[in-house]
Amino acid sequence: MDEDSLTAQEEMKALIDKMGALSKQVKEKSDEEKYLFKTEVKKLQELLSCSQNREDTMTVEQTERLKASMYRMQAEFEQRTRQEETLKKQVRQAEETLADLRRQLEEKMQQPGAQPRAKFSVNLYRDVSKIRWSEEDRNQEVKGFICRKSGTKTFKFDEEKQSQFFITNSLWAMSDSV
Repeated sequence: MDEDSLTAQEEMKALIDKMGALSKQVKEKSDEEKYLFKTEVKKLQELLSCSQNREDTMTVEQTERLKASMYRMQAEFEQRTRQEETLKKQVRQAEETLADLRRQLEEKMQQPGAQPRAKFSVNLYRDVSKIRWSEEDRNQEVKGFICRKSGTKTFKFDEEKQSQFFITNSLWAMSDSV
């Protein structure tokens, strides 16, 4: 695989993760806000009905304030519902974009020149570095030899004991010294 397809795959994975997180946040936030708004509206309605039954304890002014508060909360609830719908629409559009990107990547991978480019890159690296990898069963070992005009140097690293960083740097150092 070439660097473009790896980058595209990494971008797609990041987009998938981001979409999943966004979708989850939208749902959680939406459910929570709906519950809170409905609870508050219900409480205000109960207070309003109680106040209408007990006119002697609440003034008309207090009742009007409760009504205004209830209407304001209902308007805010409706606004949040519209925002939720907008976010859901954005998530659907992002999912469609992701599906389109996946389709494009599949088409690109099916193109006749996609696989030879990757093979060419590997062969070019092999020819430049002069590293020949051992074809034997690896069992957590990286082994082979570096062949230059001045000589040949073998290498064998244990992946469990040595980091990838160490192995890479050692191979570069060996290829420079041979």
